[in-house]
Amino acid sequence: MRLDRTVAEVAALLGGHVEGPPELRLAELTSLEDAGPADLAPVFPTRAAAAAAAALAATRAGALLAGTRASLPDLPAGAPPRSVIRVENAELALDALVSALVPADEPPPPGVHPSAVLAEGVSLAADVSVGPHVVLGRGVVIGARTRLLPGVWVGDHAVIGADGVLHPHVVIGSRCRLGDRVTVYASTVIGREGFGFRQDKDGRHTRIPQRGIVVLGDDVEIGALCAIDRARFTETRIGNGCKIDNLVQIAHNVQLGEHCALAAQTGIAGSTILGRRVLMGGQCAISNGLRIGDGAVVGGNSGVMDDLEPGIYVTGYPALAHKAWARDVVLVRRLGELVARVRALEKALADGGTAQGGSGQAP
Repeated sequence: MRLDRTVAEVAALLGGHVEGPPELRLAELTSLEDAGPADLAPVFPTRAAAAAAAALAATRAGALLAGTRASLPDLPAGAPPRSVIRVENAELALDALVSALVPADEPPPPGVHPSAVLAEGVSLAADVSVGPHVVLGRGVVIGARTRLLPGVWVGDHAVIGADGVLHPHVVIGSRCRLGDRVTVYASTVIGREGFGFRQDKDGRHTRIPQRGIVVLGDDVEIGALCAIDRARFTETRIGNGCKIDNLVQIAHNVQLGEHCALAAQTGIAGSTILGRRVLMGGQCAISNGLRIGDGAVVGGNSGVMDDLEPGIYVTGYPALAHKAWARDVVLVRRLGELVARVRALEKALADGGTAQGGSGQAP
């Protein structure tokens, strides 16, 4: 990311102070691994200690962005001086710097594009933007300042709150409701019929009607290529402040409490209920009809098959309390060694038994 600022100018922008030469003109903001003598690289305390130490020792960065309490290694003898911009919180400072370097895209102006299709009874509040090839069904209600980007499709009688953004090719099913300040990224589908079939006497699948809706609370963010299925006859509900990554599947009648966060490729089966502030890593699989307590944390690649108590941290497949899972992993890794020891003991007993006439028993 292009900087074209001096170390002193970046420090002033971030409210930090400079250790070392302040006059160096910085070319790029980049990583420790990729930085050159004219580049700025951030140093984060969240990196694994060994990896961070190795990266810092090897970096060619001319300047570092680091927290006030971050420990940095001494430069090798004869190396050119390095500038350090010290800030209270390096991660927050990096966010501010990136925002200053690349401002957010300008929102489209209010109004309805000539290629948009609006059915009878559509209601648009003040300063709504309806982009090219957007389709709004009968009786759709759009709140103030909400932006519908090209190709959005909204079904009959759906309601979308104020200050939202629906990115290209988002689909909102009929009668679904989105709160205020909701962001949905490209090609996500909210409100398709849930996956429900019965087998008839001949083994053929017949669809179970799914006629409920999806309700999203305020300040929800849904990533790209997600699917949130409508309920069978009530509501699939996503609570206020929930953040959902790309490629997440949420089945019919699932309930998410407030401020949950789900990472990419997580799948939640039907009728499972999550409490508040539940966190799930990538590629989690959650079985149907479960109850996940407030504040539970599910590690990535875990498979949850039973209810989880509030505050628990689980990992593995099937998911266990993290300490139990870690213990089991250590034991599994020792199985080869243990098998070899058992075989050695069996051989020793067999050899001893042969020497005693083959009985294998103590005299």
